[in-house]
Amino acid sequence: MAGGKLTPRQKMINMMYLVLTALLALNVSTEVLNAFRLVNEGP
Repeated sequence: MAGGKLTPRQKMINMMYLVLTALLALNVSTEVLNAFRLVNEGP
């Protein structure tokens, strides 16, 4: 990926993206999780 040193601003932005991704992962609805379970069970 990007080489070199990151500025404090870039580090903060990266951390915010990490937090946003984690929050989105926590907000996955039960319907989506059930759909994945159904797909894994197969026919």
